[in-house]
Amino acid sequence: MTSTKYWVIDTGALQGELNENIGRYHDLGNLAHHLWEGDGVLKVRYNTISQSAQIEALGRVVATNAEDGTASISWQAVDFEIIPGPQGRRHWETKAYFILNAQRARSYELPEKFADAFGDNTWLTHKIHDSYYHRNELGGQLPTLDVREGFVYLMQWEHEYKIGKAVDIERRKKRLSRELNRDITVLHRIFSHDYTRAESDLHRKYASKRLHGEWFALEAEDVAWLLSIDQL
Repeated sequence: MTSTKYWVIDTGALQGELNENIGRYHDLGNLAHHLWEGDGVLKVRYNTISQSAQIEALGRVVATNAEDGTASISWQAVDFEIIPGPQGRRHWETKAYFILNAQRARSYELPEKFADAFGDNTWLTHKIHDSYYHRNELGGQLPTLDVREGFVYLMQWEHEYKIGKAVDIERRKKRLSRELNRDITVLHRIFSHDYTRAESDLHRKYASKRLHGEWFALEAEDVAWLLSIDQL
């Protein structure tokens, strides 16, 4: 019997390129060691005010490379809401990603939703795993993104602003300018002891102003607020 894990992943934790409906993601850290082909993924934006999770897409893991920290996910756009219970709410609010146990996955009708989204009823017969297999020397803790020091940057091109993360911002700027053929300006850098989490927080804060990827249509007051911050 085919087995499946259902992952909840915050959109801010997925850095990569989207080609049609296939996303190729990098910098996944320890998570790349535990994603398996066939796993289900919920792409989520969590609203701390309403305490609800907006599900933007359902994904199926189609390939992984643990050594490179990369994975490819096939997406189907959806639009539904999950309201976590009091006991599980902390996971949705604070974790970049986690695994739903079988009971929760069924209560949210995920097998049915994935079957509908992908037009594949085999999702209904999959065994649901509550946890992940160990396939390398990394220990028994729930996988988390590598906590690294670095910078969250604010870049500008014409009327668009990019919020991203990097250890070497100038190198990132040169690469982006070359790949996009744009004259990009670095406006500000914000230090963080966990730059993945800091970037994710800012992406959630300005989610309603997202243009595409990490590019946003920020207002003058948004830019001023970001420029006033030195550390997150």
